[in-house]
Amino acid sequence: MKKFAGCVIKENTITLTKAFAKLAYTPGTAEFRHLAELHKAFPDFPIVQRTVKPNDEKEKHSGLTVARMEFIIKNYLGDEIALAEFKEVQKFYKGMNGYYGKVKGWFLKKYPNYQEMIDFADIATSTKTENNDLRIAG
Repeated sequence: MKKFAGCVIKENTITLTKAFAKLAYTPGTAEFRHLAELHKAFPDFPIVQRTVKPNDEKEKHSGLTVARMEFIIKNYLGDEIALAEFKEVQKFYKGMNGYYGKVKGWFLKKYPNYQEMIDFADIATSTKTENNDLRIAG
């Protein structure tokens, strides 16, 4: 028997996740048949799509790329040992699922107050790729 994750009966409703709903609204799919059976069993329950509540209090680290992390360690902290450790972390997580999140997690654990030390306007211009294509009109 196939498990239909993403479709549950909750608070007198048939609640679907976005991914399940996309498949369930296509006639002929297994998800469509499962939803039809649920609707037949619970005809008074409305079918609703689950919504995610955004967390506005969550700390955001927008603009923090792997290149910027390396730039911060190199130029603001100037610690060669930390830079070597950062390179090892990158090498260790390379090819794994969630590579960026794991590298960012290491960086934030090691430097939780990095935003107080730097100005992101400086970094935005400094971390662009080295081989910019210059074209001369004429």
